[in-house]
Amino acid sequence: MTDWAAGIRIGVQSRLIPGASLRAIHENARALGFDGIELQGSMIELAREAARTGVPVTAMCSGHRGWFIDPDPDLVRACIEDVKVLLELGAELDAPLIIVPIYGRTQFLPAHCQTGRTPEEDEALWLHGLREVTEHADRVGGRLLVEAINRYQNSVSVTVADAVRFAAGANSPNVRPMADVFHMNIE
Repeated sequence: MTDWAAGIRIGVQSRLIPGASLRAIHENARALGFDGIELQGSMIELAREAARTGVPVTAMCSGHRGWFIDPDPDLVRACIEDVKVLLELGAELDAPLIIVPIYGRTQFLPAHCQTGRTPEEDEALWLHGLREVTEHADRVGGRLLVEAINRYQNSVSVTVADAVRFAAGANSPNVRPMADVFHMNIE
């Protein structure tokens, strides 16, 4: 392995690998050449299963109720509550939680696909939620990865520069940016 590749690990989302249990999914992923699995789906339930059974996890991808900038204020609160639980489970699993402001609503699509707020209001709501969950991450030892996803799926954290700005603004060693080559390719 070359020096530049020494720290690279390749994971696959758990929903993409067959298996009757999380343990079987992990073993199948390893047999296919992946270094580990990223949980995706009913995240709290999957993370609890991983903790209970000792299945190693490389990361957790969303899987919570609502979004940080959901049009429904009750779902914004539910998102923050679930993210806090996931941070606690992530600390136990030594796995970061990947977060985005919202998925599937953006200012770059027709009005019915937006949040109903201005871009500035969306960003302010995102930063408010990010601050709250960062404080919790710092208390419990959880880690957050702020992902940039393409403009057709959100309009707040679109570029890697956005993710870097938000992660740096969190002012915590427990919050880092994440670049996703799928979304980078679209942008």
